[in-house]
Amino acid sequence: MALTSVATVRRDGWTQLSLSQSAAGTDIVVADPGDGNRIVVKELTLSLTVDGTVQLTGGTGGGVLTGIMNVSAASGLGLRGTSRSPAIECAPSEALSLVTVTGSARGFLLYKIVPS
Repeated sequence: MALTSVATVRRDGWTQLSLSQSAAGTDIVVADPGDGNRIVVKELTLSLTVDGTVQLTGGTGGGVLTGIMNVSAASGLGLRGTSRSPAIECAPSEALSLVTVTGSARGFLLYKIVPS
């Protein structure tokens, strides 16, 4: 699969990442930060090109971060946390992957790399 993304570091230190999958499948959204650091996601907003499912995992074979979520092309998906209580948190030194079935994803996320 192919994921197109554009990252912008905001003034508050969070990185805003726009993303667009060319086809449904598994794509690494944020690479392994290394050195035992973690990826924390404060906000995620996605829509699919057609009705399908979305799941977030750690890396290509890593831990399951969410269950498989049904997403309607008409309504999309939104996950929101706070700076102190992020919506998603990866294990140390683990990439963040997006797994879609049927529809390809479009959207954005706010994330930060933090020490473990």
